[in-house]
Amino acid sequence: MKRFVFFSFALVLVSAVPVLAQDPTAGDGFAALVAGTTVTLSAVETGAASSLRRLKDQEYAARRQALEDIISQQLFAREAAARGVTSEALLKAEVDDKTTPPSEDDKKGFFNDNKALLGGKSYEEIASQIGEHLQQQNSADRRVEYLRELKAKYGVRVLLEPARVAVDPADGPAFGPKGAPISLVIFSDFQCPHCAKLVDTLHKLEGLYGPSLRVVFRNYPLAMHKDAALAAQAAACADEQKRFWPVHDLLFANQDKLSMEGLQGLVVQAGVKKKAFDKCLVSGRYADRLARDTADAQRYGVSGTPTVFINGRAIFGSQPLGTYEQAVDDELLSRGLPLPGLRTASPKKEEKKK
Repeated sequence: MKRFVFFSFALVLVSAVPVLAQDPTAGDGFAALVAGTTVTLSAVETGAASSLRRLKDQEYAARRQALEDIISQQLFAREAAARGVTSEALLKAEVDDKTTPPSEDDKKGFFNDNKALLGGKSYEEIASQIGEHLQQQNSADRRVEYLRELKAKYGVRVLLEPARVAVDPADGPAFGPKGAPISLVIFSDFQCPHCAKLVDTLHKLEGLYGPSLRVVFRNYPLAMHKDAALAAQAAACADEQKRFWPVHDLLFANQDKLSMEGLQGLVVQAGVKKKAFDKCLVSGRYADRLARDTADAQRYGVSGTPTVFINGRAIFGSQPLGTYEQAVDDELLSRGLPLPGLRTASPKKEEKKK
């Protein structure tokens, strides 16, 4: 009798087990149940897409830096052995001795461009420190150039694959051949000071890679920049007259003049016909394009400016020229294409066709 009672009690306990333990959704593409409503794993992935993409990019960057260190060590050692010298002697001859010291104009230019960050110090007070900084920068640039030479000489091909985003390279003002092996898609903000620094980098990349490179401009005006959206529409109106790139350069060079009146003066300076431009800008007909650019940027995981996609691989924020060169070189080498000859700078580009 006691056994029977115990067994019956056990049956009651089993029948009282919560339904969740037997829920068929458990572990089957669902992340949670909220008041009986399922939250799918795909919804979680969508919500976390931008953050997860950033983590993947950071993971790749860490691995790539380690790989780059190994590659450079092996290249320096191989070339040093071929010359019968030490790696240290090789670097002194090819990097230290070939690094151009900064000129007085270079130092003063840096001072004028960065006054707001120098704590109110005069040029005389900080000239030596600026010189040391620019010397280190020039040395780093020369090291990158020399590594590029060695990579081309010894046929380096990086097999470590970065995370990529399927970015459409056909939408937006562009220069460079449509069939170029490298597409560089920029999401930028005309009032963003970090984006302004990218202008000179683009000129240098164009001078270095020429027809191997196609650059596409997309807008991502940040809410904190009150004039950015209007400036983006002004540039689009200038594009109607095939003057996008001259206006692009002028807007970034005059970020304190992006009001309606300031924009009108700048576009005329760039050769835009004022009457047609004013009519275009007042119409607001490029507001939809701006909204589409912003939506695409968010879909691609863009959260700040500038963000550059080189064949779909993301580079966030303002980066040194060498960062973009490395990515473009990787893409060329992975396709079995030669690296272009090295040039120190490129002339200002003429107006490009859309």
